[in-house]
Amino acid sequence: MNSRLISILAAFLFTTSLHAENLSQNEQLTTGFVGVGLICPTLTQIGRSDLAWQLVFTDTYLSWLFSVKNGATTIWERWDGWTPEKGFQDSSMNSFNHHSLDSVGAWLYSGAAGIQPDEAHPGYKHFILAPQFTTRLAHVKASLDTPYGLIVSDWRTEKNQMLYDVTIPPNSSALLKLPVPPQNVLQSGRPLSAGSETPTTALNLTAGTQHTISQ
Repeated sequence: MNSRLISILAAFLFTTSLHAENLSQNEQLTTGFVGVGLICPTLTQIGRSDLAWQLVFTDTYLSWLFSVKNGATTIWERWDGWTPEKGFQDSSMNSFNHHSLDSVGAWLYSGAAGIQPDEAHPGYKHFILAPQFTTRLAHVKASLDTPYGLIVSDWRTEKNQMLYDVTIPPNSSALLKLPVPPQNVLQSGRPLSAGSETPTTALNLTAGTQHTISQ
């Protein structure tokens, strides 16, 4: 259901004035319960994970980090559950531990760490790894327990390189998608074979721990 909605929204953004520069003019979220879980995956699908990261890092109202900056240790039900100007909202609808707005957590797994299911192979028999790198973080690591074992996606920045380690469980496989051209990638210390000049790299990975470096 969500993947279909994301595809529809992505197509809409491509054909309206909401795309590209117009999207980056507003760093605050303007979504509620329904849209908040779709915004970061949709931006990623249209090639603007930079804007998804921008929303994640924003700490002014409305944003996830606004509440964190004001002492929150959980995700609130409302963006304005507490504000410096108005204090606490009506207690009849003001939970401070609520699921809906924390749906960004799914993107931290599927986008930031890049662990995504392959709908043609349920249960993570085969899956996709498409980490969305940013220089605004030094390290991102996520793991997911599947019927085949633990998937680990672990990337970090070091000087001008992105170091990426991934663990593929036994009896499963993955397609790794990196947002850099093949000539800028080392796999297990070795350059990839020369191929067509494309802006992205796709690698088929088998079970085990794999190490890549993107320059």
